[in-house]
Amino acid sequence: LSTSAANALLKVLEESPRYCRWILLAGHAERVLPTVKSRCRKIPFSLLSNQEVESVLNRVLPADQVNAGSRQIQKIAALSGGSVSIALSLWGEENLEWIELSESVFGKNTKLSPLVLAGSVLSDKKSGSGGGGGARRQAEGFLRILALAGSKYLQQDPSMDNAKKISSVLESWEELKRNVSPQLVLDALFMNLVDCG
Repeated sequence: LSTSAANALLKVLEESPRYCRWILLAGHAERVLPTVKSRCRKIPFSLLSNQEVESVLNRVLPADQVNAGSRQIQKIAALSGGSVSIALSLWGEENLEWIELSESVFGKNTKLSPLVLAGSVLSDKKSGSGGGGGARRQAEGFLRILALAGSKYLQQDPSMDNAKKISSVLESWEELKRNVSPQLVLDALFMNLVDCG
């Protein structure tokens, strides 16, 4: 919220009828003005289970897509960390390919070829015809999925190899923000990932 919008909200909160109760949800509570927070009672909600996320996806996605993507729904729910908004943002055939690729990156005993991996992320059919913006968006999307998968795998197996892999992913994200070529970022990332184990 902007400051003026937050102040307007504050006025509504302060002048509400006694019978009225407001439920405010904030994805980023640190962005809510202290004056608004001071008039609220914090009630934390727990994250949803994988089965609950799957149930929500089954209800909100078109039926023809849900039937064709039950495996995809399971993988997305597991990767979402209990967040429906993350699960919905991961929906799509391209993301399923990347989720499977991320599983091979963090899975055990997987032989990875860095150049094949980088090429599979930035293929022409995915990033559009040659435009750098498409390749950048593709690289950002893949790094996001890789970071989510890495977090999940690190919780399951807190090994040094998985920690190094996540560190490499985050460093690559920073390089992409600094406008380094998406192809170079992914090539270097996959070479680092192979070196990590």
